Amino acid sequence: MRYLFIGLIYLSLFVACKKQDPLFDGPGKRPVYISYEELTDIRNEEIQPVTNSGPIFLRDPYLFMVEKKQGIHVFEISNSSDPQPVTFFKIPGVNDFTLSGDFLYADNGPNLVTINISDILNIQVVSIQNEMFQPMLFPPDHEGFFECADPSKGFVSSWKDAILINAACQTW
Repeated sequence: MRYLFIGLIYLSLFVACKKQDPLFDGPGKRPVYISYEELTDIRNEEIQPVTNSGPIFLRDPYLFMVEKKQGIHVFEISNSSDPQPVTFFKIPGVNDFTLSGDFLYADNGPNLVTINISDILNIQVVSIQNEMFQPMLFPPDHEGFFECADPSKGFVSSWKDAILINAACQTW
């Protein structure tokens, strides 16, 4: 049922997007791409600053917090008044995740990644299931013109404001 609901949302958004004719020059949104190779570069990294946080998950003695599109912060919280950063899991494209036992499951752009976190400082990718989620082919919460996404350039990780030339796509 959940997948049907998500599918209907994507379908409704897709229907609200059309190719524009004639082409448009002016302000709009442009996709920001990362390569598919970079998308699968999943590993521990040095502690990162929290700048765009997302969902959290508590599993004693750790708190896991998404850094949208970048990865997951891990904090040791045995002393809740003084949480200590432990590591950062680099997971490009992540927006959400869950934990079950020693495994973390996360969206990785269009992929679903399973990571063994039994050694929190040395995570291991167990599997990557490709194309489990729909790619972001248009800018969310945007009404107006945008540069059409081109999956051959990589995975669309975000959208940025830009002055467009010959833009062919529009939402309304």
